Order: sequence, then C-alpha cells, then structure tokens
Amino acid sequence: MRIYPDIRPSIAIANTAEIAERLRRRELDVGIVEGEEIGLGLESRRIAGDEMVIVAGAEHALAGASEVEAARLREEAWLVRERGSGTRAATEQMFETWGVRPPRIMELGSTQLIKEMAEAGLGITLQSRWSLRKELESGALKPVLAPGLPFKRSFYVLLRKGDARTRTLEAFLAQLEETTRRLMERAGIDAQDLG
Repeated sequence: MRIYPDIRPSIAIANTAEIAERLRRRELDVGIVEGEEIGLGLESRRIAGDEMVIVAGAEHALAGASEVEAARLREEAWLVRERGSGTRAATEQMFETWGVRPPRIMELGSTQLIKEMAEAGLGITLQSRWSLRKELESGALKPVLAPGLPFKRSFYVLLRKGDARTRTLEAFLAQLEETTRRLMERAGIDAQDLG
C-alpha cells in the first residue's frame, strides 16, 4: 500500500472452492488459496510452502505427547473447516490414510474460531503451521505428533486463464511474491523445502 498508495484492494476471505468460483464469475481478479484443485478456466502458481500439523490446547492430555496412534486420535473431538476448504480436504485425506472416521467432528467456517476452541480444550485440529505460528510460539497450542505428520502443502495464486493482466495486477503479484518470501524467511520457513 505504501508503494502503490492509489490502489485500493478489496479482500474477500473464503475457502478454496468459493474463491475459485468467484474468480470464474469475475467477482475477483486474483485468489490466494491453499488448494490446488481449481477446475476449469483457472490457472494456479505456487507462491509459498507450509506444513500441516495437529494441535491441541496446552492443557489437553495429548499436547506435546510423543507420537500418538491413529486409533487414539480417532476418539478425540475434531475441529474441522467446512467442505470446500483445502484444510478440510487435507484433514479428510489424513483420516483416509489412517483408515479412521472420528465420530465427533465439529465443522466450523473459521480457522481463528477453530484455534480458539482448540485452545479452550474443546477438541484437536489439523491446521497450517503458518496459521498457527503465534499460538505455537506463545504455547497456547501444542503439537500432537502423529503418523505421517507433519506433511507439506503449498499456497497458490489463482488467475483466470487467458485474461490480459493489467499493470496493476502485475505489480500486485510481484509485491505479493516479495512479501511472501520475506515473511517466510522471517518465520524461518524454507520456501524451497515446503510444498
């Protein structure tokens, strides 16, 4: 914003599927998502890597435990994102890999709400390490080691295929890539090793 003070971005927060659909309907010029499955008419470009980790509130019995078996994790209350979210897809992929279907799943449409509920001891969750950086640093949430975790994933910029790109959009994309690189370096995340 300091570099381009005349540009006034409008930011929408939604899951991957919804962002992709809004791009197709030309309601958005660009999307930043955690899912790569975007369907027809769009192209994606990787901009950052991340890890997915299970976390629990600091007082939870599993907080900081050495590797916990999948069968034990099945018995926990799980806090998950809504369908269409890349994080939800990652959670379901993890359950499928483990061959479990937890009976207690609470679906929520906000990562922040999920983190707060996990902090309060209301369940455990699989989330992006990037989205958890403050809670992990403060100790409010603790990792739960489990088979096959953490696993890597990527964040992508979505654009409509074939659309001409304005100078404003090109400037935004260049600034986004530079800012992302700096933030990842500051957080100690090696972008080349993730995703």
